[in-house]
Amino acid sequence: MLTLQSAQDITNLLTRLLAYLLIITPAGSFRSWFTKKMGDSTANNLGLSSLNPLIHIDIFGIVCLILFRFGWGKQIPLNPNNIHGKLRTIKLTLASFSGVFIYLSQAVLYLILLALLFGSDLQILGSEQVTSFWLVIGRILIASIGLCSFLAVVELILNGILLILIFISEKQYYQPYQLWYILLIAAFIILVLIGQPLQELLMRGILQTADFIAQLTGIT
Repeated sequence: MLTLQSAQDITNLLTRLLAYLLIITPAGSFRSWFTKKMGDSTANNLGLSSLNPLIHIDIFGIVCLILFRFGWGKQIPLNPNNIHGKLRTIKLTLASFSGVFIYLSQAVLYLILLALLFGSDLQILGSEQVTSFWLVIGRILIASIGLCSFLAVVELILNGILLILIFISEKQYYQPYQLWYILLIAAFIILVLIGQPLQELLMRGILQTADFIAQLTGIT
């Protein structure tokens, strides 16, 4: 028998899944396209520039989303050996952090849409004046903003460490296979120590950026 709590749990799960697909699809496509522009076509050759959501689903990531309320999309591969030229360091850095940029950009966009639809007072989402359809839209946007900020933190830490290790390995201090062990250990320690404060800091930046854009465009 379907109880009220069960119905609420199903609704929350569907909301998270829709937010997940809404986030990872443009993010994965953009990162694949951008890494190609920087010189590495690995992700593009794998078809990851597509806007088909199914291509960007990571099985383990979506399982974690269902069980623990956070998840991630398919990892966009980056082969640093394909990036050349005088501005190689800059290109490699931009490609590495393109995920952070797209997640933060999406968070700002969804926050502005939330303000456009419901105004500055988000308590209206619990009002009887909001129809079920718009209530679902509002919850999806809120879930998307939270997931975007989480993934921006993960991308910043993981790719920041990976970028440093790439530069170190190119100086032949470490063999390539050793990079992943160092990356996983260092990323786990950093996520535990500063993951939450960093996410809160990014959220404040998202709020301030969205507020600035809203004022600039006359939304508020």
